[in-house]
Amino acid sequence: MKKLICMFMALSLMITAGCATTGKKGQATAEGAGVGALVGAIVGQIAGGDTESTLIGAGIGGALGALVGYGYATKLENEKEKLKGKERNLDARIEYAEAVNQETRRYNAQTEKNIKTLEDQVNAAKANKQDLSKYNAKVSKAVNELEQDKKTLSSELAEMKGYRKSLVSQNQPQSKVNKLDAQIRELENQLAVLQKNSRRLASISKKTKV
Repeated sequence: MKKLICMFMALSLMITAGCATTGKKGQATAEGAGVGALVGAIVGQIAGGDTESTLIGAGIGGALGALVGYGYATKLENEKEKLKGKERNLDARIEYAEAVNQETRRYNAQTEKNIKTLEDQVNAAKANKQDLSKYNAKVSKAVNELEQDKKTLSSELAEMKGYRKSLVSQNQPQSKVNKLDAQIRELENQLAVLQKNSRRLASISKKTKV
């Protein structure tokens, strides 16, 4: 019991430290991971009643909290706000595309990391004969959020391609058009990574079903 109390105290400190040391962009993710770890630890303790189960639960909860707490769509909306009133300006469009790519690369890298943690912990829970159905609702929520993010990015990509087509009838410097083309290709690659992450998470979700 003493070990369990110390563990919960440590997790609480992780939440506080995570919020204090991350910037604005990472704060929601840190909070989500910290709270998720704490809740997951409690679920793991109830499910298994031992330290190993608690640690596995904390790992699963932390990964899920970070996945759900990232707020990718909101970050893209914030970038789009900067584009308002400059939608027909090629330089502004290139800058916006670069920002979307940067945010998407960051999101995909973070998602891959959290999914790997989730896979490892779910497999450990399975080996430990834990009841994985207790995590299914949260995993399903993460799957749904990733699906929504896929739609958001697909919509952004379609809009960029539509704008690119409109440049055919305009007299724009080819060097700038090439820059936009490069950003569109990169975004297509990032969408493929996001789709791959979505499939991996859906596969994990199946493991947590009854």
